[in-house]
Amino acid sequence: MNNYRRLLFVFFGLSGFSGLIYESIWTRYLKLFLGHAAYAQVLVLVVFMGGLGVGAWLAGKYGVKIKKLILWYAIIEGIIGIFALGFHAVFTVFLDFSYDTVIANISTPLL
Repeated sequence: MNNYRRLLFVFFGLSGFSGLIYESIWTRYLKLFLGHAAYAQVLVLVVFMGGLGVGAWLAGKYGVKIKKLILWYAIIEGIIGIFALGFHAVFTVFLDFSYDTVIANISTPLL
């Protein structure tokens, strides 16, 4: 096996490992908002598996047209990593909005 293939296996392994870490972190964050670990885990799994399904569908539909699939995979992984770095900031804005606006007005007769 050549070095290029070994390097790809290492990167695919690191990608899967980081995906599991993302799942764990997002579950803990959502547990704080939803109030229960089971609800958070279900939501994270639905989003994660849904993303895998949409990604597989898009790859099957457009994969034959794209040259250098490995490069595109690396670019998409990089974009996911950038979004993951900004998750905390987006989550705190979402929490502030939810607590100040949505949950504060949930007892109004209109709702």
